[in-house]
Amino acid sequence: MFEAVVHLEIGLGSILVQEEHFSQSLKQPVDTALEYTQQQTAKNMDETSWHELTQLRWLWVCVTPGLTVFRIFKTRGASGAKELLGEDFVGILGSDHYSACNWINPEKRQACWAHFKRDFQAWVEHGGKSKIVRRLLLEQVKLFFALWHRVRDGTISRLDFQCAMQPIRR
Repeated sequence: MFEAVVHLEIGLGSILVQEEHFSQSLKQPVDTALEYTQQQTAKNMDETSWHELTQLRWLWVCVTPGLTVFRIFKTRGASGAKELLGEDFVGILGSDHYSACNWINPEKRQACWAHFKRDFQAWVEHGGKSKIVRRLLLEQVKLFFALWHRVRDGTISRLDFQCAMQPIRR
């Protein structure tokens, strides 16, 4: 690209040196961003597979209202979640129900309703004797989302939403 676009020849070894230099120059701001997200009271987290040449890695993301941090780790396990969220977790975490976050107090963790909806739908499609219960669970999720969309568009307050959610939670 350098040769074709800017007519500059650059050796492969120089590219590696520049990558390392660039990575080191970003270390402090990335560490600062990570510390910031770890101290936020509300955050969401997820991970997905990431391939680097022949190596499988995991791309983790921590999203807060003001900042999002991405990190690539060799693990999908709890050690990756702890490195991203901090050993001394603070706040409330929204995430899927993957076990990497089981070390977080359940009262500080909100499982993703979209994942529940997907799981309940798969259970209904699976059939079997408990299909009726699964369908009823899916209906509760649909009620939840209908209420949440009303909160989002401002037609009900969060307090009214919390009251309306009580029978759904039960």
